Amino acid sequence: MSKNSLRILCGILCVIFAAGMAGCTKDKENTESMHTDISSTRSRYEDYIFVGDSRFVGMKDAIKDSVDTDVRFVAEVGQGLGWLKKVTPDLYNETGKTIIFNLGVNDLENVSGYVEFYNNLPQDFMENNTLVIMTVNPIDDQREAEIGYGVNNTEIESFNNTLKNELDKQCYHMIDSYTYLRMSDFKTVDGIHYTDATYRLIFDYAVDCCRNGNFVKR
Repeated sequence: MSKNSLRILCGILCVIFAAGMAGCTKDKENTESMHTDISSTRSRYEDYIFVGDSRFVGMKDAIKDSVDTDVRFVAEVGQGLGWLKKVTPDLYNETGKTIIFNLGVNDLENVSGYVEFYNNLPQDFMENNTLVIMTVNPIDDQREAEIGYGVNNTEIESFNNTLKNELDKQCYHMIDSYTYLRMSDFKTVDGIHYTDATYRLIFDYAVDCCRNGNFVKR
């Protein structure tokens, strides 16, 4: 084989080799991209903070065996606006969190106070986190009347509508879990507090809404 022929052959082989390497590099990039995408969709429950009353206490207990990552709850039985004002400052240094508030069933008469409090939280706290209001969830009227709690769904709907209309739309998202549960087969143990299955239903719905941006249009 002449020297010119040898040079041509070597040139062809180099081009083929380079193309093959480029293909390998591209495949590697695609694989790395795929792994990145998969990783980004994994559950990141540690980014969620649920702030609420006994209903969130019950939710915490209901999901502890089904969620593989710790979820942070700031919740206490029988609490309302006064308690919320005390505990919320502990969250002011949080950044990058999705914070879901769900209170009011114990003090529905304080709706104007809730609106004022939520709308006047520190600006940097509201800007550094995603703040979400979960509507006060429904009760089983018949069962609740037997126990004698003294709450009704008409009052709850009025409370939720006030939050929807008066909370700062630029600072808060809203999850309408009230309507979602009314359309579902939710179960309670005493008219107000839910079965574990219903608590898990609410939790899954809340996280799904936050991940997919399925918030109330206001």
